[in-house]
Amino acid sequence: MLTSTPRSRGARLALAIAGFAALPALAGPRLIVQFADSDVEAAFAPKSRVERLGRELGTDAKHLRRMALGAHVVELAPGADAQAAALAAVANGYAKLAMPDKRRKPDVPPQKPKSRSLVEMQRRILEDHAF
Repeated sequence: MLTSTPRSRGARLALAIAGFAALPALAGPRLIVQFADSDVEAAFAPKSRVERLGRELGTDAKHLRRMALGAHVVELAPGADAQAAALAAVANGYAKLAMPDKRRKPDVPPQKPKSRSLVEMQRRILEDHAF
């Protein structure tokens, strides 16, 4: 017969630390930014333009991905105000378009109702239309 031995306190602690390390880090708010074509840094890579934008806004900014029509998704430091950052980016002329990126959940189609037997459906129809 096999007996299970309780895990030592150190093993349990190591397992808990590994579990917390696997959790994703908290992400900051995101902006969708389309840089102005008249900007001096128009020829530079998006990463350097995003870093400059972050410096000008007084927060850390990280380039996440490129979108269609020259827009970019930028992640700000956790706790930063995305709406204020978007307004400041447009007001200072660094971007011609900037708006907070709202995280959305995928649209889940409704579940199909459980199929009923033909007899059950006929019985319900007759009950509904009985006088």
